[in-house]
Amino acid sequence: MIESLRGKYKYSSDTKTLTIQHADIVDAGHYECNILLEVGSSQQQHLTLPIEVNSKPTISLEGQKEVKTGDTLHLYCKVSGYPVPTIAWYKDDNPITGGDRCNFLPYDDAQKGHFVLFDINSSDKGKYQCRGTTVESEFVESFLLITVKGNLLTDNLLIVCVAVTGSVIVLAIVCCAACIRCKSKPKQPMQYRTPLQNKPLLTRRYVEMQVVTRDKSMTSLEEIDQLPPPPPPVDPWEDASTIDDSSLTYERIPKIRDRQISSA
Repeated sequence: MIESLRGKYKYSSDTKTLTIQHADIVDAGHYECNILLEVGSSQQQHLTLPIEVNSKPTISLEGQKEVKTGDTLHLYCKVSGYPVPTIAWYKDDNPITGGDRCNFLPYDDAQKGHFVLFDINSSDKGKYQCRGTTVESEFVESFLLITVKGNLLTDNLLIVCVAVTGSVIVLAIVCCAACIRCKSKPKQPMQYRTPLQNKPLLTRRYVEMQVVTRDKSMTSLEEIDQLPPPPPPVDPWEDASTIDDSSLTYERIPKIRDRQISSA
């Protein structure tokens, strides 16, 4: 007998009984009872009686409780008992059957005790459950609440993209409104300036004398524009006049037509 187990097991030869004191989960397993019949005779027999001692299953779930967007989630489900319970994974009470982003690996005595979820996103947050079921349909369960934090770099890029897109849309709307307004505005008739030859010409001498006669402080261009206009231009077929800058008096000049007749 193993020395560490001395005092834990007791066998009664009278009743052929094996007693396990202070039984623990490690005591569960496969036991055999070997019986020899008709010892020393030709009819000697050897009998083996298998006995399965089951234990109530226990389960515990460990792993990350908080992950960032884009990271990988690792959860470890540890079960004990005899026989070893079968493990199944759930998220928010819905079974996880597998996929491109998740995988199941062996851990401890369980074939699917290690759950891996790749490329985490915000929709992966929730309650993850590890459930162990025995052959007697007895099950135990443990769960973890997983939260997903956003990645700062990804969030900032998203905010910048949204802001730029919004600015472009607003600018496009403003430009379209301006174009529509310009097209709907009626065209104004073109204003033609009066030809230069039709405008009365001011002689420098005339302007200077008009300014002298007024207040000396009135020498600005705006006040010059307020002066009375000069005489109309000379038409060669009308009465021609000459202006004397010294006296500002007009002298009658015969018409060109009259001069042609008199010269003839």
